[in-house]
Amino acid sequence: MLHPLTQLLSSHGWPYVIVFAVVALGGVLMVLPGETVVITASVLAAHRSLSVWGVLAATLIAVVAGHSTSYLLGRSLGRRTGLALQPG
Repeated sequence: MLHPLTQLLSSHGWPYVIVFAVVALGGVLMVLPGETVVITASVLAAHRSLSVWGVLAATLIAVVAGHSTSYLLGRSLGRRTGLALQPG
């Protein structure tokens, strides 16, 4: 049932791009299901449809990029945003 889907995903580099994008944006927006995407990619890697090292590399780089971006946004916009949201 899932064989055509896994065959399509394993023949291209898109799964790693999707993992990277969802996890990195999830670190900034915190609305995207980054954990779900990583678990799904890990299951596909366990079934040898994806590379374990590719999933690991995409996830680690995305986590660092997403959290660093979130930190930099908070550092540059945090005070102004916090002061604007305070009552009084």
